[in-house]
Amino acid sequence: GKDPFGEAIDILKGKRVKGWKIKILRMNSLEKAESCQVIFISPSEASSLKEILNFFKNKPILTISEIPGFIEKGGIINFIIINNKIRFEINDKVAREGGLKINSKLLRLARKVIK
Repeated sequence: GKDPFGEAIDILKGKRVKGWKIKILRMNSLEKAESCQVIFISPSEASSLKEILNFFKNKPILTISEIPGFIEKGGIINFIIINNKIRFEINDKVAREGGLKINSKLLRLARKVIK
């Protein structure tokens, strides 16, 4: 879908987190995305959301978006804006079904959690 980040996210390319090198990929194919650990689903893909989330269902891939109702539809983390501040919601149930464990501190910070 449309890239809402532009070049701003590219500064993370090549950085390391706990020994893992960060790669930023822009894709338009679900099959190519299957090798990723984190996927951001652009709001421009809202009409295809059901198909996209079905593809990633029960896989250890963190799905993130800012599409309204994202966690209720089977996504894992949804960014929302409240009082001009970015907040987030988490669907911990879907994360666990895919073999992911969300840190309890992060769960406490979430505006909404589905367990």
